[in-house]
Amino acid sequence: MTSPLKAVTTPLSSALGLCACLGLASTAFAQQPPAVERPLAELRWQSELGAESFAVAPSTAANAGAPLVVPVPGAAYVFDRDSDGRLRKRARLPADSAAARGMAMSGAELALADRLGTVSLWTVPARGALGLRWRRELGERVTSLGWAGGPLVLAATWSGRLTALSSENGASKWSAEIGGRAEAPAVVDGGAVYVATKARTL
Repeated sequence: MTSPLKAVTTPLSSALGLCACLGLASTAFAQQPPAVERPLAELRWQSELGAESFAVAPSTAANAGAPLVVPVPGAAYVFDRDSDGRLRKRARLPADSAAARGMAMSGAELALADRLGTVSLWTVPARGALGLRWRRELGERVTSLGWAGGPLVLAATWSGRLTALSSENGASKWSAEIGGRAEAPAVVDGGAVYVATKARTL
C-alpha cells in the first residue's frame, strides 16, 4: 500500500523539479532580498493655519518661489516661500466653509467663492498685495468653481444651477439648470461643458 507521506511528497518533488527546469532554484522560495535602509524624513518647519484642512481640496502646486495658496474651511491663505522653504502668511481671503471646491487657481490668478454667494477673481503676484480683478454677486451660495485659466469661470450653486462668468470681467455669459447640486468642478472640453451632480446626473 502506498505511504501517505510518499503520496504527498511526490507531487511536491515534481513541482520543485519544474522550477528547476524553468531556471528557478528551489532555494529561491526561502531567500528574502536584503533589507534596504532608508533615511528618516525630518520635519523642517510647521505653520499654523487656525483651521482644519479640507478632506478634498484643489491642487495649488506652484513653481519654485511662487506663492502657495492653501484652502481651509472659511478661508484661503496665501503664503510666500522663503529660500529655505519656510512659509510666511501674506494674506487671508474669506471663502465658503461648506464648499471644498469653491476655489480654483490658474497661474497667478485665483477664483474664489465666499459664503455670501459672491465669486471673485484675484491676481496673486510673486510679491506684494493681492489685486482684485472683479467680483460678481450670484445671489446664492456656490458649491464648486471650475476654472483652468480659460475664458469661463463655471460656478455651480446650491439650487442646481451652473453659471458661466467671463474670466475677463465677471460678466454672466450663460446659466443653465443642471438637475442637482454639483460639488465637483465643471470641466470644459472644447466647446462642451461637463458637470456631475449629487443627483447622479452628468
